[in-house]
Amino acid sequence: NQHVVYASVTEALLNSLVTKCAEYEAKEYQQIHVKNWKNWSCLEVIEWVESLNAGHFKSDKYLCFKNMLKMMKVDGPQLETVYDLNLKLLTLHDKDDRILIIKCVDELTKRKSMCQLHLEPPKEYCDPISLHLMEDPVICIQSGYTYDRVSISNIIRCNGQDPFTRQAITAQDLVPNRLIKDCIDKWKKENQ
Repeated sequence: NQHVVYASVTEALLNSLVTKCAEYEAKEYQQIHVKNWKNWSCLEVIEWVESLNAGHFKSDKYLCFKNMLKMMKVDGPQLETVYDLNLKLLTLHDKDDRILIIKCVDELTKRKSMCQLHLEPPKEYCDPISLHLMEDPVICIQSGYTYDRVSISNIIRCNGQDPFTRQAITAQDLVPNRLIKDCIDKWKKENQ
């Protein structure tokens, strides 16, 4: 009878030890994996998102959002460019969910906290190509559209057309949009 108790206790201790070892290995793997976030594929990004907040994003409610991440091929390096407007465009409409993801991305990537930006930039301050806040806004005199210089210059190099009107344009068709630049600078000063 004592042998049965002893065997039972030994088995319980072994099971506990095996479980602890497995948990330790999983934790170690997770820490190493998180350190390599820049090498993550799109599927690994989705897996990470699903692990946030005790599996909050595993719900079917977020299926469309996860499908958008997959469709847009959001991988590890692109996490550094995730902010409120991107998440909204990726169908994540709940502000608290967006803030949660932004905080987790900030922590993961060690970037300066984007959550300090309580307001998202007005759409008219964002480049219509990259959807990022414009740094050097220029107006295309052929179409009247305003773009960030870097974005539209890349388009001009690729196909020489305005992305919205399909008119032929060159770098000489771009002039600084000082009014928008001043508005953006003022907005940044007030909100960052």
